[in-house]
Amino acid sequence: MPSPTPILAKHFDRIGLGANPFPVTPDATRYFLSKKMEVYLTELMHCIDARKGFMLVTADIGLGKTTLTRRLISLLEAQEMHVSLVFNSFLHGVELLEAINRDLGVVVQGGIGEQLSALNEFLLTQFKQQQNVIIIVDDAQNLSIESLELLRQISNLETNEHKLVQILLVAQPEIMATLSYPEIRQLKSRIALNIELSPYSRMETDAYVKYRLTSVVNSQNIHLSRSALRQLQADSGGYPRQINLIMDRVLYGVSTQRKSRISGKLIKQAVKDINRIQNDKPSLFNFSTYGFALLFLLVFLASWNYLSPLSFPSTLVFATETSHIGIVNSPRLAAESHAPIITKQKSEISIAPESESRIQLKQFLAKQQLSMFTEQLFIAIEQQNFMSVEDRLASNGWSLLHFPTQVSADSLKISTAQGQDEWLVLWPFPYQVKSFNFGFESQGIKQLQIELKNIGIYTSSVDGIVGGQTMSAVAQFQKKVGLEASGHLTAKTRYYLSKTVL
Repeated sequence: MPSPTPILAKHFDRIGLGANPFPVTPDATRYFLSKKMEVYLTELMHCIDARKGFMLVTADIGLGKTTLTRRLISLLEAQEMHVSLVFNSFLHGVELLEAINRDLGVVVQGGIGEQLSALNEFLLTQFKQQQNVIIIVDDAQNLSIESLELLRQISNLETNEHKLVQILLVAQPEIMATLSYPEIRQLKSRIALNIELSPYSRMETDAYVKYRLTSVVNSQNIHLSRSALRQLQADSGGYPRQINLIMDRVLYGVSTQRKSRISGKLIKQAVKDINRIQNDKPSLFNFSTYGFALLFLLVFLASWNYLSPLSFPSTLVFATETSHIGIVNSPRLAAESHAPIITKQKSEISIAPESESRIQLKQFLAKQQLSMFTEQLFIAIEQQNFMSVEDRLASNGWSLLHFPTQVSADSLKISTAQGQDEWLVLWPFPYQVKSFNFGFESQGIKQLQIELKNIGIYTSSVDGIVGGQTMSAVAQFQKKVGLEASGHLTAKTRYYLSKTVL
């Protein structure tokens, strides 16, 4: 199946951009260095060079913690420093030590004592060679008190005058509550540098957008008007991730208006379209003006051979023998399968009658009285992007789960963009868990602890509070059933747990 990348490449090429200047994933290759961030990086590098020991970076989601971390790592590696990056902050005990040692190339068998001894020997060797070693823990707000205490013990590996290892914790602000616990007050007192990232000011947002556009070759001089900048700042709150999300959407509008100047009205329309997708029930018969502009662009490009027939968005068709959705890229095949196709006749856009695929999708949802999600799930399957519909279903007490094999008679078989079969299952949450952050307390957490206790994994008191023992128990259960042992309370984890308890 053709990759969608060529479509995007032609789209950006058409508006004079060499690549997507506003990717939704962290991008350290074109790093925007604001004055504040330049100071932060300088301070971090100074603390590392001076062997200060512990450092802490906190920031809300979407403020650029991951991008900052990647930028820092590139600077450290340029100086040939040894870096261990811990992604799974739910590891504890010997598993955490093994992960750190593995990153540093230290392979040793045994428990905590053996792992610490091997790490100490490695650090002493590097110190004698005038080499520094840095451990970076991402999502450190998930660390248990036991894991934080272990990191403190690692920081005790030192000579008479110098720390042998530098430790950077990168976390959401919740970690401050954990660090206030009396059990780890010694660690908090050892933090030599505490950086808290903040949203961009309007001036920084302006500089950021200009930099990102220039970094990918902006031959048509696409730029923001003053009203657009004000609107972008208001809607994004100065959060880089939100700026990228909005601007990525805006660039489609730039293509249709054939103007290089981005207006405040276009920013508003982009935000409205994003909110509609995330919060409203989408409908093929109720496009926003922005949606019609994008649809017109695709038809226009196709008519001028910018897009081959195989480049149209995927169309869905159900197999007759089972509830099976396949991805069909050919208009001819789609027509033979009675799937809905968008056609251009006499300068008008028409939509074919409701297809068998849509009818069977309604039946799949109707079993759980969720027919109101038909359009949204239809589009999600077509675009292979389920985030919005999963969020909406979750807010209504349901989870949409994906499995590589059939686990339920009521599951719906689809084909992924890679041509692989996948089964969708609708599962109602038996009880609500609004948050699974450290220190959060609720009846849902108490019920979770009871379930984990009933299968012998959770051994602490049932207090309804998310702590290190609860997170560790979740990770143990995930490992037991073959899921990634992340310690995050995912919907699939709760599904398997409910089946195990029953």
